[in-house]
Amino acid sequence: MEDTSLVVQFPEGAATGTVEATGSMRPTTVVAGDSVYMLLINQGVTPSVSKSATALDWGLLLVKGSVSGGNKITWKETHVVTLGNGQRIPKSLSQLVSGGGSGVKTEDGTLMFPMRATKKNGNTSLLSMCFDKSEKKWKLSQKTVGDGCRDPTIVEWGEDRLLMMASCERGCRNVYASTASGVDWYTYGEPLTRVWGNSHDRKGYGVQNGFIKVTIEKKDVMLVTLPVYAKENGEDNKQKGRLHLWLTDNARVYDVGPISREGDDAAASSLLMQSGNEKLISVYENKKGDDGQYSLVAVSLRVQLERIKSVVKTWAALDSALQSCRSGSSATVDPVKKGMCNGPVPTKGLVGFLSGNFSENTWRDEYLCVNAIVHGPVEKRGRVPNGWTFKGSGAWAEWPVGDMGPNQPYYFSNNEFSLVATVSIHEVPKESSGPIPFIGVRMNDTSSSVFFGLSYTHDKKWRFTLPNDNSDDSDYYEDNNNWQPNKTHQLILQMNTNEWYVYFDGMQVYDGYYMGSLFDEHRILHFYFGAENKEGSESSYVTVSNVLLYKRIFFCNEISLLNASKFPIPNPCEETRTVPESPPKPHVTVEATPVNRNEEHPGSHAALGDGDSVGQNASPNNVLAPEAPAPSIAVSTAKPEGAAAAGGAKPFTENEKETPPVLAAQATSPEGEEASQERVEETAQEV
Repeated sequence: MEDTSLVVQFPEGAATGTVEATGSMRPTTVVAGDSVYMLLINQGVTPSVSKSATALDWGLLLVKGSVSGGNKITWKETHVVTLGNGQRIPKSLSQLVSGGGSGVKTEDGTLMFPMRATKKNGNTSLLSMCFDKSEKKWKLSQKTVGDGCRDPTIVEWGEDRLLMMASCERGCRNVYASTASGVDWYTYGEPLTRVWGNSHDRKGYGVQNGFIKVTIEKKDVMLVTLPVYAKENGEDNKQKGRLHLWLTDNARVYDVGPISREGDDAAASSLLMQSGNEKLISVYENKKGDDGQYSLVAVSLRVQLERIKSVVKTWAALDSALQSCRSGSSATVDPVKKGMCNGPVPTKGLVGFLSGNFSENTWRDEYLCVNAIVHGPVEKRGRVPNGWTFKGSGAWAEWPVGDMGPNQPYYFSNNEFSLVATVSIHEVPKESSGPIPFIGVRMNDTSSSVFFGLSYTHDKKWRFTLPNDNSDDSDYYEDNNNWQPNKTHQLILQMNTNEWYVYFDGMQVYDGYYMGSLFDEHRILHFYFGAENKEGSESSYVTVSNVLLYKRIFFCNEISLLNASKFPIPNPCEETRTVPESPPKPHVTVEATPVNRNEEHPGSHAALGDGDSVGQNASPNNVLAPEAPAPSIAVSTAKPEGAAAAGGAKPFTENEKETPPVLAAQATSPEGEEASQERVEETAQEV
């Protein structure tokens, strides 16, 4: 067993003399090299103006230590933290305490701590505090954010931005952003806000979570630890938490899996990366019972770190392949021959990709995050090299958003998204059948209402459905934009904070406003492809392939680029063949071609009530981890050329400076899930 314990040694008298700490201390840490800074609160101190009348004492202490041999931290210095009255501290604040999570030491050497403020009305909010080296004093951010939030933690993201994650009373984790100075925080509406729920039903506050930035395979990513709560928890229905580890690049969110011991009731947690990003450790609280007793458990995440490296490699390789999408390159994998694309594809903001990775009724995300579920009897659905053919009512697929349970990687879709699909309609509907549903978005109200729907008609036109449209469904009648049987088309659905856009083969065919009040109580449930179970859809016969989901909307030139990249769908009547499942994946290194891309829209529905209590029960099929492929099935289609399936206290002064089938990057763990869990059990140690 690896020794993952951290022994904390306080020098005798280090926190005595001027200040004595009593009560809950809410340690908030910053780790910088071998130095560790810990901000504490002294519950025995009442905020008051000091004798100098220039500083306000909130009972805060800063303790500085260093990591020595044997994983020991020796605490050497203790400093009183005071704030000048010139800081314009809001008069509404009655308490200021350390956030309890982790802070950062920015590139210019500034210490930045997350803080929690309590207003006189009892509400909590968030801000940050930093030490200004030039003025040699502590400063607070200009205003508070996150009313009703607590337990914040901060990471440095990008060259000039900070992100702060916190647990909020509406049942999930909110994310806020600031410039590197931490002076002003603002709501960060996408894509990580409200991804993680605080409980199974996404209600109430949660526990302190781990949240760090690390560099893996030369790419900055973030790691998050939070408990996942079972739906049923015994007679008293008490929620027992199993700690999970997540990986995100601020777009995709991958569930690495459980990291706490089976049987533990995990609560607050933290993460620590050591030894040049080669040793990842999680420390978590294990709740012993209802009497408030906890033990600390430290676990080495060696296997999980290898898995993380593999997933990051997969993301990078797939991005590179799509950005270039060249045929005849020196790379081992030719994405054109794999049927993924026929030209460069923008990857900025690309979150999910459904192409040639299948198993039974699952259409697997090439980025290994959220899979789509395929419905209908086997005689009504069949696989094609990079998608599915649906024939008749009841054959369709759904890509989950709000029905993922407590954690929803695609929550950003409630604010802004672009959905791109390559499609072909193989049969003209009967005139008596009416419009046949094709692609759309459903809400999580009790009736799963269509929020936006795109249907096709017997006269080869498109029809659009919105819940707030009092007239009949809107038609688009331009002949040069009509669909043609067995012709490959591309559809793009785009939504921002108040408007819908639809593009057909690079041409805009619809734009219209929707009522933002629809998000007051409800959220998006899922995207759908196919006729679902609508009565009169027996003549539905379509193929959907190469579906891309972005967390942003496009520039016009990008829409043209995407249209040019669509890969042809063969006529299903030409040849019958069997699509093989996921062949061996060779390694790929493809040179990326830069693409001009859009900036994210600043608007957001994230500030509204969560409204996602309906439709939250996740199906067991909605797991994020890849599964083993299933046997292939026979479908009727033509075979594209080369195609394959794919001492005393003193004032402080700081002077320190399932892999995608087309790519080789192996995202499968070297050990199975059971073996991985055994490794967690072996390395876990109570401290």
